[in-house]
Amino acid sequence: MRRKKYCSKACYHKHLETLTGLKSRRFGVLHTTQARAKIRANRPRLVGPACASWKGGRFKSRGYWMIALSTLSEAEQAQFKSMANRSGHHAIPEHRLVMARSLGRALMPSEIVHHFNGVKDDNRLENLEMHDNATHKRDHQAILRELRALRHENELLKLELQRYRTAG
Repeated sequence: MRRKKYCSKACYHKHLETLTGLKSRRFGVLHTTQARAKIRANRPRLVGPACASWKGGRFKSRGYWMIALSTLSEAEQAQFKSMANRSGHHAIPEHRLVMARSLGRALMPSEIVHHFNGVKDDNRLENLEMHDNATHKRDHQAILRELRALRHENELLKLELQRYRTAG
């Protein structure tokens, strides 16, 4: 590739100012703290129904339905605020909210709501059960043991089928 030649350093620097993207000399350079503050101050923070991506305050996260705290009544907001996560949305997992409403109190962080049938978005009250951490862990370990046994049995059946096919 031929090198570009410029009549002076001024022309070369003028050319550098026109470059964008990966070729820009500022590519990869972070904004200063003052510039970030200025950008933040000039950008309106839209939340709730004012936001373009608002979908009614119910969204999925890691397979679980989440309920935005702002969609609850003021009384429920005050009652269940301690259960909300702090990561931007101020949302409560729907299964924990269903259990808390049935108990009439906010749940403690140590209380775990378990989906009986294993389906994360099936939040019917009859599908939910309350556990402490030890019980929940024990139940999941039993499920994993059963799953391992079924996988082992499946492998044995595959081998038997393979022997049957090669013999016949």
